[in-house]
Amino acid sequence: MSTIGFGARLKHLEAGLNYQVSIGSPVNDFEYEGVVFTNNIRYRSLGYYVAYRVEF
Repeated sequence: MSTIGFGARLKHLEAGLNYQVSIGSPVNDFEYEGVVFTNNIRYRSLGYYVAYRVEF
């Protein structure tokens, strides 16, 4: 799994972006009746946020 993220803050207002991607397939190769099946499925996730900070 690899993650890239960045964010910015201006006074108390924040915004950010996160991107995650799997390096390898989460499904293992398997063999059925002598034929090997490979799965090149990749997991990807994109998230973002906007927040307001309150400090005490």
